[in-house]
Amino acid sequence: MAADLESHGSILLPGLRNATKSVHQQIERQPTMARLMAHDLQLHEYAQVLLGFTLFFQKLEPEIIAQLNGYAAENTGNQSNYTYTPRLPLLSADLEVVEGKMELSMANGDLPSSIQRRSPQLTSAPPGIENVVWPAITNRWQLLAVLYVLEGSSQGGEILSPRVSRTLALNGTGCKYFNLSDNGTNSWIQWQEWCKQVEWQESKSAVKAHQDSVFLTAEQTFIAITKCMDIVSASFENQ
Repeated sequence: MAADLESHGSILLPGLRNATKSVHQQIERQPTMARLMAHDLQLHEYAQVLLGFTLFFQKLEPEIIAQLNGYAAENTGNQSNYTYTPRLPLLSADLEVVEGKMELSMANGDLPSSIQRRSPQLTSAPPGIENVVWPAITNRWQLLAVLYVLEGSSQGGEILSPRVSRTLALNGTGCKYFNLSDNGTNSWIQWQEWCKQVEWQESKSAVKAHQDSVFLTAEQTFIAITKCMDIVSASFENQ
């Protein structure tokens, strides 16, 4: 199978890169996300990023897992090596670390009073969440598209995680979400092979018939993440 997949290549991958280039750049320029690489990144800013992703995954992670389970049940004789790592537990653990450090800094008076009120908390339905256009995940094509965004984006964590840890003096803690590579597998490569496998099982005409839906779903995923970051930022500013 590996040789077949390698020679087969992928119809979707090149198109996904082109279709999402603009929205990918938008999320990198989103003010909350852009601060991650700043030399003066603050704990409350990092908390906002974690909360933005939490808001996103609270909505979509149950749907992702349900679709993956459905795919596995329907393809018991042709399993892929791809394994999805749930993100919500990682984000929860990171927020617990950050919240603890923020509380300690507040107790020591190390945070300005204007920042002390910005604890890493957010209501379950913050203002603006009703306006988010969520990507649909009702079939394996849409599932592939959403995971393209998530697994591709996780690759940047190898750069972000050590930098955030050094800047915020986290000493290697509080960066589980951005440090998925710690689990010893490369889920991005695994996902790409799975994508090729799904394509290999279909005719070229079937893949091409679904590609517009795949591209749209991937775009919507990037946009939904950006919107979640905007919502969290606005909620903190309005406290």
